[in-house]
Amino acid sequence: MKTFNIVGVSTNSKITKFRVANGDLAARVKVLDRNGHTDIKLIELETPLNKLEAIAAYVAKNPEAASVHMPNEKPAGTKTVKMKKDGAGDVAAAVLADAEAEVKA
Repeated sequence: MKTFNIVGVSTNSKITKFRVANGDLAARVKVLDRNGHTDIKLIELETPLNKLEAIAAYVAKNPEAASVHMPNEKPAGTKTVKMKKDGAGDVAAAVLADAEAEVKA
């Protein structure tokens, strides 16, 4: 299974999405910026994780990111593109539910 050492969110064309990558954090930010992305918020993971684990780790540290479009979620007003379902939305929903339960406790 492919793993990533960089995870976060960025906005491009008014759509904020999760981003996962490998390599150098500063270089990745530079590439996203050069391609017109705004509100770039990436972190470097201590150990490489698969896509779902990386997104869950990011949401755990940044609960406000739980509302970000998941990799396979279709933003309003876009065309449908067939992609392999990876369950990322389920992971973020579970992490958010856990965070909300902790707040209520």
